[in-house]
Amino acid sequence: MRESMTIIVPDETENLKDYHRVLDPTCSRHGSAIFLFCHQNNITSPLQEKLVQEDNYNGYIWSRLMAERGYLVIQETLTHKVFYLPPTITEHQYSWMKRHKSYFNRYRSITCFYSYSNDHGHFQEELYDQVTTPEEECFVLLYDLVKEKYNGSKRLIKK
Repeated sequence: MRESMTIIVPDETENLKDYHRVLDPTCSRHGSAIFLFCHQNNITSPLQEKLVQEDNYNGYIWSRLMAERGYLVIQETLTHKVFYLPPTITEHQYSWMKRHKSYFNRYRSITCFYSYSNDHGHFQEELYDQVTTPEEECFVLLYDLVKEKYNGSKRLIKK
């Protein structure tokens, strides 16, 4: 039985494929899985290079970095399903989330997520978990925000 995995849904799939990595002894951290995705797809930044030099594969840091770049990231464990929502959701990411809604619905009690926004050039983060949001509402709010971020990105394109 798999205990942990990392899922990365790129903004579009023309150049990049959806990425699923089960964590195992060869890749035991969520950050390591994200690093491998970046390495395979030639995605680099000075912060990534610094994290690798420091041997820092903290899943939160790497997931936030990817969300900042527009990727939808999901960390799955037996105890949590953690989503990292980028500032805008593309059509591909929206469709992916809709396709997998029934799967994630089974885990609604262990769902939490970070929602990111870009307000006047400042990257902002909001956490929605059992402390900040009643657990029965967190899953509903997750999908409401996905839809809102998707509809907001469509408005931007139409202008």
